Amino acid sequence: MDTNNKSVSTTATLSTPMDFSVSGETLQFGIGAIEDIVTRWVYQTGHYVERRFGWDCHGLPVEYEIDKTLDIKGSEDVAKMDIATSTDHCRKIAMRYAQELEVMPYSMGCCTPLSNFEAGQNYKDTDDPIVWVSFSIVLDPTVKLVAWTTTP
Repeated sequence: MDTNNKSVSTTATLSTPMDFSVSGETLQFGIGAIEDIVTRWVYQTGHYVERRFGWDCHGLPVEYEIDKTLDIKGSEDVAKMDIATSTDHCRKIAMRYAQELEVMPYSMGCCTPLSNFEAGQNYKDTDDPIVWVSFSIVLDPTVKLVAWTTTP
């Protein structure tokens, strides 16, 4: 049994190609959505599902897009371009997709993501007082213990 009382003796594993964080909507995007639906269903039917989903964040898709955009054919073209220009183009391409990424609040109790409505309920920005206090150790005054609290 895992921590949510799911049977570990009946496990489910589903492997698909890794999606790129900067590739937009591709075949892997659709496969990832299907994978998510299937693994959630398998988990909800009482099976343990090891979740190892993630993103392949290497720079190859960005480099490929730059090569197409700037008509780069080989290493000679790359050598002619200065690093600042290349870096600027890479940053612009990557940041186009970074706007799509956002935090997804997750309910550990329900084992599900929270909706925008649930996540936004009763949310308030507050200023909390913080206090740091150091105490010298009697046997060695050069050593101090530090205590931190938000309830002074």
